[in-house]
Amino acid sequence: MNPFDLRGPEFLLVYGIVAAFVITIAFRIRLWREDLSTKPLPKIEDPYLIAYLRGGSEGAVEAAVVSLIDRQRLALEKQTVVAKSGSNITHPLERAVWKKIKPSTAANAIRYIRCEEEMAEYNGFLLRHGLIPNPEQLQHRRYLNILTTLILLAFGGTKIYIALERGRSNIAFLIFLMAFSVIGGVLLNNPRLTSRGTRALDQLKTLLTNLKQRAGKFRPNQNTQELVLLTALFGVMAVPATAMPLRTAIYPQGVASSGDSGGSSCGSSCGSGCGGGGGCGGCGS
Repeated sequence: MNPFDLRGPEFLLVYGIVAAFVITIAFRIRLWREDLSTKPLPKIEDPYLIAYLRGGSEGAVEAAVVSLIDRQRLALEKQTVVAKSGSNITHPLERAVWKKIKPSTAANAIRYIRCEEEMAEYNGFLLRHGLIPNPEQLQHRRYLNILTTLILLAFGGTKIYIALERGRSNIAFLIFLMAFSVIGGVLLNNPRLTSRGTRALDQLKTLLTNLKQRAGKFRPNQNTQELVLLTALFGVMAVPATAMPLRTAIYPQGVASSGDSGGSSCGSSCGSGCGGGGGCGGCGS
């Protein structure tokens, strides 16, 4: 049976099935191409590198803010965050965040702080280990997106042409489905991390699941290193208000980074000493 002779509702169903099949094939090809390396996943111990893997620059800054707050280098005074003494802030990222609060910053503006210069080393590490796409992989993604888009538009466009030729104009739902499928396919095949990067992050989360389960027992100024690692892996919204009351003033529900796409021996080294990993430093002091 010629699918283009089907009535509207039946063709919409067929188009949906075809679109899902094409997008799934493109997705599987991308996963396969981006995880061809036989090298083991890198050992990542630096919580800020983990945070950057999960949420990019925004995620790393969130982790630094949590560290500064819990170590009382930042304080809240009438909805304004005030920078306290920074004499012993040695970590480059923490110091960069602390310096941006001059002399104080509105609590709801802290989450917009960006420290892109301090992220160069983190970005380079992820790129070298294939955790974020390199130029060749980005080009391959573009080719996949173009091919997927052409197939989806050609299949739906043929039906639209035939319908118009036959004097029918009820094509609005098909146009919407085509647009939805094309946009959905492009978004699905353009994540920030490669499939290898996603696997690394998922592995870290699996190894440190107990950290999230214990979060309710954390208390202010007592579990800084664990709070930073918790933020790095699961986002600042995973930090309970009982452990950091100031968190809700700076990061209200739903405004934190959502970049989530991650083990290693970082469970013990980060949890106890936050030692450097991947040459990127630790939690600071």
